Amino acid sequence: MPQNNVNPHVGHRARMRERFRRNGLSGFEPHEIIEMLLYYSVPRNNTNIIAHELCDKFHGLARVIEAPISELKTVKGVGEESATLIAFIKELIKAYTEDKSSSGNIMDSLEKIGEYFKSKYIGENQEISYIMCLDNKKSLISCDMLSIGSAISNEISVRKAAEISLRANAATVIIAHNHPIGEPIPSRADIISTIDLRKALKLIGVSLVDHIIVGNGRYVSLAKSGIFLRED
Repeated sequence: MPQNNVNPHVGHRARMRERFRRNGLSGFEPHEIIEMLLYYSVPRNNTNIIAHELCDKFHGLARVIEAPISELKTVKGVGEESATLIAFIKELIKAYTEDKSSSGNIMDSLEKIGEYFKSKYIGENQEISYIMCLDNKKSLISCDMLSIGSAISNEISVRKAAEISLRANAATVIIAHNHPIGEPIPSRADIISTIDLRKALKLIGVSLVDHIIVGNGRYVSLAKSGIFLRED
């Protein structure tokens, strides 16, 4: 009786692609998503094994996507091309969500502003502050990085905020920073620095209307919390 010597792996990539075309990523395990992504940087080797090792090392899909290139390359089978591809996916997600949340570029609600800044901090593991400049119709002029620091603290530069605001000819500005390892609960230092910055910008005719803190997938508005009413 003839033996069946058909290699079960033959056609596996084609089947995975067809499965995706039919149902998207519905039903895919995290390692299968990484496995399929790696088809485009690893043309011949078994990417299922590499994907399992990545998910085991970083404990899940999200942390694989967020991992630095240098750490991704410590996994056997992950070279420069694969690590760069994975890092690109994180930046693509950020660019997509940022663009979608700023559709029309009118920042006329806390929800739009909060979602915009949430997209800025996808996968970030250090504290970064931004300044959003708006015209008198609440249209987005620009959003620039103010500073970048550790995951513990980040000092916002008053001088730089003023320079950016004046260069953009902004009517109002909103600042934001993230808490990479905690909840978006404003500290006393956050409140004091916000009030000080608001007073400084007021001297040059620019109104600081909010400070958004992002952390753990959520955001908090200092304006909504009432600190500006206290300061006024």
